[in-house]
Amino acid sequence: MAVEDPRASGPSLQVWRLTSSRVALLVSLWAVLLLVVVGLWHRTPLYTAETDLIGEYVPAAQELMSGHIDLAHYTFKGPGYPLMIAVAARAFGGDAALAARFLSPIAAALAVWAAYLLASVSLGERIGAFTALALIFSPIMVRYAIEAGTDAPAVALMLLSTWLVVARRGLLGMLAAGLLAGYAVLTRSNAVFLLPCAAATLLVRARRISSVAIYALGAAIPMVAWTVIASRVGPSPPDRNYLNVAWELYGRGVPWDTFQVTIGKQFHSMRDVFMFSPLRAITHVAWNLVYFRVRDWGELVTPLLGVFAFPGVVLMARNPTARAWSVHAAACGVVLAAVFYNPRFGMYLLPFYLASAGLALTWCAFRLNSLPMQSKFRSLRALAVPVVGALALGGSGTVATTSAVNMLENAPHETRIAGQELRSLGLSGQSIVARKPHVAYYAGMKHVAFPDDIPLWRFPAWARSTGAQYLFFSGVEQVMRPNFAVLAESALALPGFEQVLWQRVDPTRFYAVYRLTEPASDSAAFAARYRDALYVYDRHHPQIESKLYVAVQLLELGLPADALARLDNIGVAGDRDPAVQRYRSIALVGVGQWSEAAQACSKSMALGGPTAWHWGQLGRIGMHEGKLAAAEKCFENAVSLEPASVSYLEQLGLSRIAQRNFAGAAGTFEACLRLSPNDLRLRREAMGAWQLAGNGSRVQQLYTEGVQAGLAPAALLNGSDAGH
Repeated sequence: MAVEDPRASGPSLQVWRLTSSRVALLVSLWAVLLLVVVGLWHRTPLYTAETDLIGEYVPAAQELMSGHIDLAHYTFKGPGYPLMIAVAARAFGGDAALAARFLSPIAAALAVWAAYLLASVSLGERIGAFTALALIFSPIMVRYAIEAGTDAPAVALMLLSTWLVVARRGLLGMLAAGLLAGYAVLTRSNAVFLLPCAAATLLVRARRISSVAIYALGAAIPMVAWTVIASRVGPSPPDRNYLNVAWELYGRGVPWDTFQVTIGKQFHSMRDVFMFSPLRAITHVAWNLVYFRVRDWGELVTPLLGVFAFPGVVLMARNPTARAWSVHAAACGVVLAAVFYNPRFGMYLLPFYLASAGLALTWCAFRLNSLPMQSKFRSLRALAVPVVGALALGGSGTVATTSAVNMLENAPHETRIAGQELRSLGLSGQSIVARKPHVAYYAGMKHVAFPDDIPLWRFPAWARSTGAQYLFFSGVEQVMRPNFAVLAESALALPGFEQVLWQRVDPTRFYAVYRLTEPASDSAAFAARYRDALYVYDRHHPQIESKLYVAVQLLELGLPADALARLDNIGVAGDRDPAVQRYRSIALVGVGQWSEAAQACSKSMALGGPTAWHWGQLGRIGMHEGKLAAAEKCFENAVSLEPASVSYLEQLGLSRIAQRNFAGAAGTFEACLRLSPNDLRLRREAMGAWQLAGNGSRVQQLYTEGVQAGLAPAALLNGSDAGH
């Protein structure tokens, strides 16, 4: 079906008939409105995309402005966005952060205009106008027009490049398309799909060789220029985006910060990620290719528009004038299927979905107009599609407005208030530990990232070893590091922690700042003071989450009976809480009630769904109770959920040793060694299992490989950890 069918001129479709000049005016007014919102109400960077803005992009832009390049900023992201900020900052007196805030609305407006041009050339001006209107009312587009980051600039570059390719803009246009695509890759690496899609599109046209060559030249210019510049600065750090893929494929249920320092350490390249378990990787990506796009129709697009986008994609695929755009969209979906889902990652697909929804509505209008109907109902028929379209756009706009207001109201204003207070105390230049860089940015201090695995009593010593003198603690730290929640108390006194600021910003938000002093010399004395502080916290916070926190900390202090008493006192609500049952299982193990611990673990699994931890806990309990076959099955389930976890693999191997399945155990320990080849204990376990299985030649091979890897021969032979 061609959209520019003569039937498309019927009255039911006139509402979408906007001239390009009117669309341009609407987009311009929208951009001005967003600039006003950003200038007047967006005072505090958000904890999502703008964390990267103030933590990486603004510092990188400031360095570029001063003629300096630190390649450490570019391990996950390219230089495209910092360079944009550096150029734009000249118009803002050198204020890179302010320039970034105003860059996003302008880039979003360019993206909407590019989408209008792309939809118009592919499907006609009416669909183009509908696409532009839907983008203006889109919650995702509005959000990332306000929140500064790579999203709006990258989408603008990608859509403009795609439009130039699809619209057949001649050789000069192909050069511009290539330049935009190359720069888009430097801005957001997943834009790399543009390059093969453009080549495929151009190779079926006249002058295909020259078009592809000119496009390739344009794409190469920014990428080669950056490669040359970076090589002169020093050895480029490896692109660490492979960790994002590894997290999606093998880190299910593991927090990102924890994954990086545990499972993620096993991978060093994209090849490592996919070769670790090729079949799992391929099937997981294939599943995501469908699952993520289904999620798009409710999260990237509002549900009412998503209802029309789904059949509209089918119409798009059948429409020859939209084929090139469909190929680009499909390739984008494939690239995105390899990483974890976030609606903003798919913003390039948003115009495609909205144009598909417009196409489906147009098809509905054609079908409706072709139905025989009495004259008195024809006027209602003519209004049907415009009314549905208006409701869909109105609903989307309502969500966009409400979401934007909530986003701005719930920004972490406590970081700005605390930062300004710290600056007034003359602490600029000193270092402060925080989960996010916001407070350091406002205070003029150096940000030190919150560690992942440091217990509270060791924290002051760790901080001082990094040069950090202060600690910022607020709601986000409490959520991400719940084992530190006692620091939320006003007037807290613990060895090594001197509270210098505490304020409740509103009923739901607070902040505390601590000066980190000499750590406690006696861990037992600290533990006693910490236990007393926990009891005070317990009295002040009757919520389930707080009591759970206290119980967990008592477990950490080696007091399982005290922890169990508090967990049991939660009552009926605790019986329905999977986290409470999880920690009851741990406490019950601590007091030696193994059967009850298994029941609590199973209950937690039933309430919250199975995780690798649940299966591992049941496996450990089964081993203790002598239920070896059941324990082995539990460890197998844990490994299937977290295949890159050495811990679960090792426990699986030990369970097989206990059942005298020596060859199976040896194979499991070999899998451990593939993840951690220099681990002395694992290598000895693999050697021992092969010895028991009667395979002396493999024992010798493992010994030789260990020596070549630098492990001490004596340690490999006698079990000493010397030389590990």
